[in-house]
Amino acid sequence: MPIWYLVPFVHLCLNPIVMPRHPRIEMPGGFYHVLNRGNNKQALFRNAGDYVFFLNLLETASKKWPFKVHAYCLMPNHYHLFMETTEGHLSRPLHLVNRAYAAYFARKYEFTGHVFQGRFKSLMVEKEGYLLTLSRYIHLNPIKAKLAQKLEDYSYSSYACFMGLRSKPNWLDIETTLSYFGSTSILQQEQYKLFVLSEMFELQNEPFYQAADDVLEGKSKALMRLKKVLHLKTAPSTATENKVLIN
Repeated sequence: MPIWYLVPFVHLCLNPIVMPRHPRIEMPGGFYHVLNRGNNKQALFRNAGDYVFFLNLLETASKKWPFKVHAYCLMPNHYHLFMETTEGHLSRPLHLVNRAYAAYFARKYEFTGHVFQGRFKSLMVEKEGYLLTLSRYIHLNPIKAKLAQKLEDYSYSSYACFMGLRSKPNWLDIETTLSYFGSTSILQQEQYKLFVLSEMFELQNEPFYQAADDVLEGKSKALMRLKKVLHLKTAPSTATENKVLIN
C-alpha cells in the first residue's frame, strides 16, 4: 500500500474534528433552569460561609447584568437556579459567578484542578408551561437528598423566603409564583406549601425529576430527554383561593 494512502488518516488523528458547542439562546424575558455540579461530584460548598459567598456573588452579578431568580437551591455538590433574563443576559452573570466562586474555592481550600464539572447547563422553558412545576422541583431537592426533614429547615434554598421565614435578596422574585395561589400573602404561602408538599412522595415517579438528575450526571442525550418531558406538562395559568391546582 502506498504510504500516501495513510496521509488523510494521520492528519485526522493529529487534528481531530471538534464539534462546536451550540450557542445558548438568550433573550430578554427568557426563563431558564440553570444547574451545575462540582467536578467529579466533589463538594462545592463545605460550610455555611461558602453558601453565603455564592449567594453574594449572585447579588453582585445581578447589579451588573440584571436578572431575576424565581427559585434556587444550593446543594452540597451542585446548584439549581430558575432564572429570568430581564435584559437578555444569562452567560455573562453566570460566568462571573462561576469563575469568581472557583477562584474563591481554590484559594480557600488550596485546591488545584477544576472546581466545576464544566460550563453550566441551561434549559430554556416557557413561563406558563412550567413555572410552578420547576419551582416545586427545585425546592424539593433537600428532601429528596435527605438533607432536611422539613423544607423550611434547609437554609440554602429560597423556600423559606416563599414562606416568609427569611428576608429575600433583591434578585429573588417570589411574587410571580405566589400570585398563582391567592390574593393574600398568608393564603399564597399556605397554598404554595400544599402544592409543594403534595409531590413529596412522588419524587421517584416524576419523569422530570429523573431527567433532571440525568442532566447533572452528564448522561448522553439527557438534555434532549428533559426537553421532551418539559413539553409534556402544562402548568396552570391561574390558581383559585380554594383549590391548589396540581399538574
